[in-house]
Amino acid sequence: MTNPMKDNTWEFLPGDNALVLDDLVAAIEIFALPYLRNFTDLHSLRRYLDQGHSFPNASYVLPMTQYAMGDVLSTRHSLSRLLNEAERGGSPIYAKTYREFARNFEQFISARESPKDRA
Repeated sequence: MTNPMKDNTWEFLPGDNALVLDDLVAAIEIFALPYLRNFTDLHSLRRYLDQGHSFPNASYVLPMTQYAMGDVLSTRHSLSRLLNEAERGGSPIYAKTYREFARNFEQFISARESPKDRA
């Protein structure tokens, strides 16, 4: 993003979030879409992330990519590792936001697991 020192998180609170949503959509259109067009499929994106390259919001993109590719074990490992990193980092807003993301993503995964997957 234009200011890498800024905490680029969007927090949706009860009430009208139209301005927050407009800002988020604009950021996606301006920064994310052109960047993502460099990747032709999930495999090329995963390979890029696994090689340790910098990527906007990689802490969100990596576990979602792993899950979309069917790698639930790596997804859970990444969520745990990245949550620990967020909580040790210097941004309480990011730590809170990532904690909520990780919790919600884990609930999403668990709701879709079959009983045999849990064994």
